[in-house]
Amino acid sequence: QSERILRLAARTLPFMRQGLAPESAQEVCKLLLPATLANAVAITDQERVVGFAGAEKELHPIGSPIVKKATLEALEDGELRVVATLEDIDHPQKPTSLKASIIVPMSLHDKPVGILKFYYRSEKKIDETQRAMAEGLGNLLSMQLSLAELDAQRELATRMELRALQA
Repeated sequence: QSERILRLAARTLPFMRQGLAPESAQEVCKLLLPATLANAVAITDQERVVGFAGAEKELHPIGSPIVKKATLEALEDGELRVVATLEDIDHPQKPTSLKASIIVPMSLHDKPVGILKFYYRSEKKIDETQRAMAEGLGNLLSMQLSLAELDAQRELATRMELRALQA
């Protein structure tokens, strides 16, 4: 399993280096879905869904606002959550077959900047292995976001040096 996660990390890195842009987040969701028992995978920034793959994609369009209280709370306090209540899962516009989720905050400088969310049709699918994998993938994506920020800072420093030399 460790080897599979390392391969997955190598495949997600080029996308996560682009930050939480919808195009890159969407690709990451597509890569993560088959690596878990989840029926769907979502990525949000602090306000909106930026990526979604799997069951009931039509209920989670890219750009739609975060509406679930548990997701907003995870963004606020940075704590992983496993939820399986109708209030936390059910969609406001249409009943859903997705009945449980693991909500994993992704952080930058110890502050949540987005959410990695795994949806399941049954709470019974969420065992310790799925929870640990979700948490590990959230940590991995957080690290990759940090690399994206370092890349951006390095590029900015290079441009500033170039301007200083031109002046």
